Amino acid sequence: MGKIPFRAALFDLDGTLLDSMNVWKRVDEIFFADHGMAVPEDYGRKVAGMSYRETAEFTVAEYLPGETAQGLLDEWSRLSLREYAERVPLKPGAADYLHMLRRAGVRLAVTTALPPSMYEPCLKRLGVFALFDELCSTEHTGGRGKAGGEVYLLAARRLNVPPEDCAVFEDVLAGVAGAKRVGMRAYCVRDAHSEKDFPAMAALADGCVDTLDQMRAYHDFVE
Repeated sequence: MGKIPFRAALFDLDGTLLDSMNVWKRVDEIFFADHGMAVPEDYGRKVAGMSYRETAEFTVAEYLPGETAQGLLDEWSRLSLREYAERVPLKPGAADYLHMLRRAGVRLAVTTALPPSMYEPCLKRLGVFALFDELCSTEHTGGRGKAGGEVYLLAARRLNVPPEDCAVFEDVLAGVAGAKRVGMRAYCVRDAHSEKDFPAMAALADGCVDTLDQMRAYHDFVE
C-alpha cells in the first residue's frame, strides 16, 4: 500500500455510492408498460453515462417519437422521487470510505447525472450530505453526459484541484472513459447492471473494487 495518490475524490451516485439500480429497473418497467411496451433490450446499458436529459431525448428518438423529452423527465421524476427520498440505501462500505477520505484531508464531490431534487434529500437522509465539498450534476454542464468528462472538470474547478490530482469513482464505462479522457484517475466500482462492460472498464481504470471498503488495498489512511 502507498499514500493516497489524489487530493480530491469525485463520486458517481447510482451504482457507485447508492444501491439504486433496482429502483431504475422498476421505474423503467412501469414507465414502458404505461406506454404499452416492454423495456427495450439492453436499454440500461445504452443510456449508461448519459445525462438525465440526454436519456430522455434518446428514449424519445428511439422508442417514443410521439412524446417529448420534458414529458419523460416529469414522468421519471414522479416515479422515482419518493424512492430516493425514503428508501434508496448506500452501497456497502460507502459511508466508511467517505469518512476515511475526509479524515485524510481529501476533498469530496458528487458527480452525477441525477438532478439535485432527487439526490439531495437522499444524501441528507443517509447522513453523508455534509461530507461533500461540492455537488455537481450533468444538469450543470448543459445536460452533457459523462463520456466527455465535463462534469468531472467542473467538480475539479469548484474544488480548486487540478485534474491530475483527482480520482473519479464510477460504475459505468462512459464514466470511467470520461475521467481518463480529462486526465484523472478512475476507479471502477463493480455493479450488477454494468457487468457486461466490466472487462472494458477494468482495462481502462486505475483500479477495480467490488465494494468501496476494498479501496484500502490501494492506499493507506491517516487516521
